[in-house]
Amino acid sequence: MGSKNYSSNPEVQATIEALLKLGCPPIPVAPKQNPRDERCHIRSKTKEGHLYCPIDGELRPLPRFTGKNPSYLDWKGSPRFVKHGEFQDRLPTESELKKFFRNPKTGVGTLGGHAGVDWLDFDAKCYPSQEDCDNDVARIISNICSHTGVQEDDLWIERTGSGGWRVAVKPIKKPTFTNFATAPDGEHVGEALYKGRFTVLAPTIHPNGNPYHRIGWGNPVEVESLEVIGIYPTLSEVETIKKRKKREKKTSHTNPTQPTNPQDNPWDIRNFAHYFEGYHEKSDGWGYAKCPHHNGTSLTSFRVKLSTGQFKAWCNCNTKDVYKSGLELAQRLGYKTREKQDSDRLISQDEWFLKHGFKNLPNLLSNLFKGFGEKPKPKDKPRKKSTQPKQKADCSYQDGQRLATWRNAVFTGHKFILDKSGTGLGKSHTAGLARPAQFGVRKLVYLSPDHRNPTTKSIEDNYVDLPVRNNGLKRDFSRTTPNGNPFIRWPFESEGEVPDTPGNCYRTKLFRKFASKNLNFEASATSPICRTCKLNFNCHEGTGQQYHASFRSDRRGAFKANRIRAHADSMPSPDDDGDDDNTFNNPDLADA
Repeated sequence: MGSKNYSSNPEVQATIEALLKLGCPPIPVAPKQNPRDERCHIRSKTKEGHLYCPIDGELRPLPRFTGKNPSYLDWKGSPRFVKHGEFQDRLPTESELKKFFRNPKTGVGTLGGHAGVDWLDFDAKCYPSQEDCDNDVARIISNICSHTGVQEDDLWIERTGSGGWRVAVKPIKKPTFTNFATAPDGEHVGEALYKGRFTVLAPTIHPNGNPYHRIGWGNPVEVESLEVIGIYPTLSEVETIKKRKKREKKTSHTNPTQPTNPQDNPWDIRNFAHYFEGYHEKSDGWGYAKCPHHNGTSLTSFRVKLSTGQFKAWCNCNTKDVYKSGLELAQRLGYKTREKQDSDRLISQDEWFLKHGFKNLPNLLSNLFKGFGEKPKPKDKPRKKSTQPKQKADCSYQDGQRLATWRNAVFTGHKFILDKSGTGLGKSHTAGLARPAQFGVRKLVYLSPDHRNPTTKSIEDNYVDLPVRNNGLKRDFSRTTPNGNPFIRWPFESEGEVPDTPGNCYRTKLFRKFASKNLNFEASATSPICRTCKLNFNCHEGTGQQYHASFRSDRRGAFKANRIRAHADSMPSPDDDGDDDNTFNNPDLADA
């Protein structure tokens, strides 16, 4: 089997043959893929069944093919996953190996535990410097040579693309820990990858673009134990091992697989796991994220069973530390624990607002106005001196001079301009070409009741649409904009239409119901609806897209543009937005 040619890359082929000779399964590793490409990013579903693409803190899609997970490139060059669990107890067949390594860009790795081989993975970022990492690994290699009597060239040693190291050994006494230190009371510097753990090997290309290098071309050597060569469990690993043994001795009278409701326990980790970086849910019934306790890179190092709340940390962090760090992270991001209540009496916040909210309006609205009588009139503010002339001025212009005429009118002190030219003669087109600098202002705003669906190409190309609060809109393919985009409108709920675009505020209906009672809670900083929303922080910081809570960040992002199209009702009041942003009101609005 080892004499067969499986890869046209000679270095990959050499590693495959060496692994097969040892009795270890060669597992393919596809190069890192652009997560924005098709099928190269993680997709998940919300609890309501909506598909979404989880993103990281920098608004990038979470990658499926990281360059470090079992996968391969098919004959078309498309990445495919490998169910490496199938090779826990067997080697790949010849046909599987030919399929896995057909593409020369596919790298190679293996699983620990086969043939008694454990892979010591030294992580450079766990050391103060690269030099400290290299010196520490050299010391461990020297211990191995002293213990076994072999030369360094007779060991299997690799340098990773990120500056770390891989050393293969065959301990007679199997380790019971993963995270290791190189001193009895030392800090975590690496992982012992034994049975079932996957490791990447040379000459695979690291996600940073650097290849793994084979330094020692020997074979794994037998050692009495990892402790003999200077590899020790971290203190947290020692505690984990003790607790694991303690749990094994206990007899549980409850069924750990019985589904539970996280609302019954305010301390259930399911109530705040969505605050963890990279959190996403899959169809297998588990939620995945980065472990909140250590600074790893894996987006699946933490996983929680959605039905029971049981969670695992595949990085072997202490579960108590994981929970504590996760709760602290969630609380920093706005999560607040609640007192445990009778589940039969629980109602949603929205139901409470509609049923009991008016009893507490004096408190909720104390920062807006006092009592329920007529709203006090705002105090008069000193007006700025205006340079606008009081008399009207009529003028006419030739073809191609409209924009210059508007500009001249502004700079001669005219604040309101009414262009009476006929329909279809290019007023909107000219407005679309206008730039703020031409009028000496910071922003231009094109106001239209149908701002989402411009009928003029220059408006669609040059003006950013100001989003409105919604729980999903409807795409109407019977009508299109100048750029060929379908019209976006509110769904006809009375006719049974459902939204087909992601919403930006899942509490939109609550805002509408209060608005029908003449209560305007749109100002997010003072709105009791926003202030009591569990996703308030995510909505403000731009990390709530996957929960349909992004209105505030979307709106703030739109206002950063220097040309905006919006509905007049969506514009902030001068008190909210200040006098800095001058607006250009489209003359067509007078005819709307």
